Amino acid sequence: MAGDFSLLYPIVDIFNHVFGAKVVWHLGNGDFTLAITESVKKGDQIFNNYAPKGNEERRFRYQYEA
Repeated sequence: MAGDFSLLYPIVDIFNHVFGAKVVWHLGNGDFTLAITESVKKGDQIFNNYAPKGNEERRFRYQYEA
């Protein structure tokens, strides 16, 4: 998928955000995949990466702050 986009996707949005978390999003043909591209151990928390946005932008777009 070319270009960046902003998206809140039900269920996926339950993951906590950490800038720098290594994830890959793929959206196509009606399917959505969020793949974690780093090692995790059983019991580790899994994080999403909502990109390098400041609190002001997150508050405006998503009603969320880090």
